[in-house]
Amino acid sequence: MIKYKIYFSKPHKQLLTVETILDSGQESFIDVHLPAWRPGRYELQNFAKNIINFECFSQNNETLSFTKINKNTWRIRTASNKTIHIKYNYIAAQMDAGGSWFDDELLYVNPINLCMFVENRLDETVELIIELPNSYQIACGRLFVWQENIGYTVRFNDFYELVDMPLVASPYLTNIQIDVKGFPYHLWFYGIEPSNSEQLVSDFRKFIHLQVSTMESVPFEDYHFIFLILPYRHYHGVEHRNSTIITLGPSTDFYLESFQQDLLGISSHELYHAWNICKIRPKELSPYQFFSATYFDTGFIAEGITTYLGDLFLWKSGVYSDEQYLIEFNNILKRHLENDGNYHLSLADSSLDLWVDGYIPTASSRRVSIYDKGCIAAFILDLEIQQYSQGQFDIHELMRRMWHEFNNPNVGYSLTDFLRIVEQLIDQKTNHWYQECILGKTNLVDYLREITTNSKFELHAFEAATTSEKNYGVRLHHLNNRLFIEKVDINSLADNLLAKNDEILKINNQFPQEYQLLFNLPQLKLEILRHGTQKTIHLERTNEEHFVQYVIRLGVIAANKE
Repeated sequence: MIKYKIYFSKPHKQLLTVETILDSGQESFIDVHLPAWRPGRYELQNFAKNIINFECFSQNNETLSFTKINKNTWRIRTASNKTIHIKYNYIAAQMDAGGSWFDDELLYVNPINLCMFVENRLDETVELIIELPNSYQIACGRLFVWQENIGYTVRFNDFYELVDMPLVASPYLTNIQIDVKGFPYHLWFYGIEPSNSEQLVSDFRKFIHLQVSTMESVPFEDYHFIFLILPYRHYHGVEHRNSTIITLGPSTDFYLESFQQDLLGISSHELYHAWNICKIRPKELSPYQFFSATYFDTGFIAEGITTYLGDLFLWKSGVYSDEQYLIEFNNILKRHLENDGNYHLSLADSSLDLWVDGYIPTASSRRVSIYDKGCIAAFILDLEIQQYSQGQFDIHELMRRMWHEFNNPNVGYSLTDFLRIVEQLIDQKTNHWYQECILGKTNLVDYLREITTNSKFELHAFEAATTSEKNYGVRLHHLNNRLFIEKVDINSLADNLLAKNDEILKINNQFPQEYQLLFNLPQLKLEILRHGTQKTIHLERTNEEHFVQYVIRLGVIAANKE
């Protein structure tokens, strides 16, 4: 068994002390590693940057020598000692749903950030000890036991379970329990004590009940929604096997409809991950490999389908109104359509390349979002299944079949496996959907127009809001009384001449105070400043319209039937 002990003494410095006690296995040296990434975030991480004061000792408290052989691996010379004690400080100052944080009233730990492992001992039993005053409550997917003179303790079956069990500890936690179909669900709140708990309980019970009923199973014995409600604007959530950490803010907006809609939206999304990714996993993640990037081309299944179904469950359960659902969906559609990555990388390739440039937007929008385009692809697939089966099946049947075949995290699926199950539901349509949505470099507008023709949805087009966008494909913004280019339509003539962040100094020899009127003219002479160099650009207006806005609406007849 490997033991981890976490304690602290100086909250103002946000330093945690982590001790690891393990058997050396009679080896002359032992390598311990810090994970290079965390599940739920498909990019490499650098948790080791937060480690200081690394030390090693024998069972007799004698200092052992060590060498750091790469950024997240330490080689410890055992000197024939059977038991090794490792001790270091971790800077717990990352407040988001995947980090760790420590201050004088909150301990928040994602074990994957700061617990080291031995490569061939990931299946070994683990004990975690947290030194805290017994006045603290702990929100976690596992129950901690208080032991006098020791602290809070818990055992995990293996390292995989340990790192999938984040914890929040504080004397200021509020817990609300909901029972749905015989299983307990906990809503933990830090940062606010909700006074609308009756409405929250009603809304959560509705979408939880629908998810469980739809999937015809429960992949856990209990579930914990752990909310950190922050004083500043924030939005993030990460899934775990029977819990989720959700960080939202600002707390002053908590009772606004928009905040509640965000809270419900992210909660439904993360709960569905308990089936889709925590259990139904790509073969490349079965089991998790913590050493390096794990490339897979099915991110649209893990995240795109979950994004689509998370909101769909809220709508179908009655938590979201028609209007609220369509607002959420059309926000996703707008982000997707304005992503120039549609013309650069397919959805499958973008899943692989998420590991290349992470979650930060690239300068040229070189790839699509597996969340946004994945959601649109899932919407199209849902309609394909419904239409082909004449309403007998929908995307839920697809995911139930995925669940029945791949509900073991050690037995992962491939893209071929997924397409095989899709073919059971839409037969010859599979290739068209796969080529257009998954392999194609297109924004899917034509496919959306086609698939919604015989459905309860309608695709509507609207012209751009400004003349510069509509006539020339140029979106502008002001900053400190200066005029800059925010975005250029990739399908416009302007895209051959203008770029994001170009500053417009003059339009047709005039200072651009009334610039939107000038963009009605058939020809423009722009004086711009780019990277410190002044340039003259000539543009001609064409008959093409740019930045056309598309939205999905419920049809009049369909809406009356709902």
